Amino acid sequence: MRLIENGNAVEVAISQNSLRELEQLNLVWKQRLGLRNLPIIISNRRASTATLQARNVAGFVRIGELQLEILPKFISGLTEMTGWQTVLWNFLAYGNGLTLSETSAGQASQDLEIPELMAELFLTSLEKASVMGYPIGYRNDKFVSGFLKGRLDPRSYGKLIPVTGRLSNIASRLSPNIAETQLLVWASNKLSGLVSEPRLKQALVRWRASVPGVDSVLPTHEIVDSERRYPHLKDALSIARFLAAESGIVYGQGQMELPGFLWNSDTLFENVCFRLFQDSARSLRVDSEKPRIILATGRNRAGSNIKAHTIPDIMLKRKGKWLLSLDAKYKTLASTPSTSDIYQALSVGRVTSLKEVGIVYPAEGRTVQARVLHPVGGGMPEIVHVVEIGLEAFEAKSGINQLQKSIAEWLSSTAALTAPEMIDSISI
Repeated sequence: MRLIENGNAVEVAISQNSLRELEQLNLVWKQRLGLRNLPIIISNRRASTATLQARNVAGFVRIGELQLEILPKFISGLTEMTGWQTVLWNFLAYGNGLTLSETSAGQASQDLEIPELMAELFLTSLEKASVMGYPIGYRNDKFVSGFLKGRLDPRSYGKLIPVTGRLSNIASRLSPNIAETQLLVWASNKLSGLVSEPRLKQALVRWRASVPGVDSVLPTHEIVDSERRYPHLKDALSIARFLAAESGIVYGQGQMELPGFLWNSDTLFENVCFRLFQDSARSLRVDSEKPRIILATGRNRAGSNIKAHTIPDIMLKRKGKWLLSLDAKYKTLASTPSTSDIYQALSVGRVTSLKEVGIVYPAEGRTVQARVLHPVGGGMPEIVHVVEIGLEAFEAKSGINQLQKSIAEWLSSTAALTAPEMIDSISI
């Protein structure tokens, strides 16, 4: 059964047990995804049917005998195209910072679901480790020996007399059983439960057998700079972090013990836009940030100091100087941005003294289109850019590259980046 994000409600066949489980997961998804409302609206309940509607989420939900595809609104018109699942996967992967290689982008000839595409990329990344090796590090191991190696285990001091000729030692040894490899093994176990294709299941099992002695556990602490230290495992580690975070994926234990994928479309679109503009601005030697900006200060009723903050989705700067602020809005733009969208963009520009601000919207097609609005009255900002990004470009890696090039060309044409002090930075 297929639903369209924020589309019409659809009547589906669903048992009462599955409906109760969906209601429980609804509450979990709402909390973990940071949604204001429940993601699945349930109405018209009957003995074996109910009416469902998806709000501000997309993904795949499998609960008992019910299997739902919740399509993002930007992709709803592409479902007759072969490989539309890849468009969805590329969008999801790009928004979560994964490197899109040839195995994860442009698979237009295959209609693999997201779990299979994720497993393909995961295994391809792990193949490089067979040549370059897996992460290793020092671990404290406890062992008994006739010689002292390392230091004595303090708990064995009472056993030193009478002399037995055996010492309880604690020593540091190189081992692959460290946080990074444990995370990879844990992720491989999760993926093997997600994929339905036997070939991928067997490949994941074979890989786990190739790294014996490594625990399948989630690290208890954040793994810092692991992708930088192990660049050949970047994709695999990124997918493992993605699975572990559970911000975009939640697992429901239904009658068939099948998983559910669900993600916050607003947040995902913001992440996609930030990465697109970050990659595009880099060619112009311009930095991208998401700073915390103070909008107003004052005192509350108790007399304590208070500050009102906002965090723009994209702030471009060069050599410490703010150039352009952009807000990403995951909504269909009919003709003109809403008053609230314009107010939000103007407020950031006002407190940061920017001449230009912008609002970014998703659109059909594969191109970037931009126009300008001129606020009435004096003061700053003087220009509000309206930028529409064709998300169908995520069909292939080449489409994403073209989007980045188009954004860079648009940025280089704005007054914010073509002011005299900025001319030396433009180098597309």
